[in-house]
Amino acid sequence: YGPELMFGHVFPRKDSRLKGKPISIAKVAVGGTELYKNWMKENKDENLNYWDALVDVIRGGKGSVEGFVWFQGENDSFHAWNRENYLDHLTQFIADVRQEIYDNTPFKYGTFKMRFNSPADVPVVICEL
Repeated sequence: YGPELMFGHVFPRKDSRLKGKPISIAKVAVGGTELYKNWMKENKDENLNYWDALVDVIRGGKGSVEGFVWFQGENDSFHAWNRENYLDHLTQFIADVRQEIYDNTPFKYGTFKMRFNSPADVPVVICEL
């Protein structure tokens, strides 16, 4: 485990609608990966891409997904193409993750989403390491 362990201990103590409630953290992590090659939805059929593993965690959890935290390592800084395109890749990746979470949020009253009015409402925290 890494930084998410403390996040899980501290976050329920913060002043939010989840204060005092148990939370769980579903972790999908593979060291030495690059955002574009290994995590992007558009490359999900490529070798060593983990998009489907991430989707399995989003869909398979008991309870509800209330947000998403992305801890990014340094491997995208090694090659010029990755560095130059990182913001575009991260923007698309977050949009795809938000859409996946939104599509798998429990429904209430027909098609009204219980937690999010649109994919853009899904909270995302990006931690650059």
